[in-house]
Amino acid sequence: MFAGSLAAAEVVTRIYMRLSEFDKIRCIDEQKAIVFDSSCKYDIIFGTDFLTKVVVNIKLRTGFMD
Repeated sequence: MFAGSLAAAEVVTRIYMRLSEFDKIRCIDEQKAIVFDSSCKYDIIFGTDFLTKVVVNIKLRTGFMD
């Protein structure tokens, strides 16, 4: 699904976070995020830089992830 064209308003850095939905133990020491104002229906769009840090393997052929 395509979120459309987005214009970056600001870049912020989040220090130390844990997303228990991905892994209850793994912590991310630092992650930069691009902030944008849009009518996009998503609250967060994770990029490959973040998904690599939390070790999420996306299987594009099936649409599932490990």
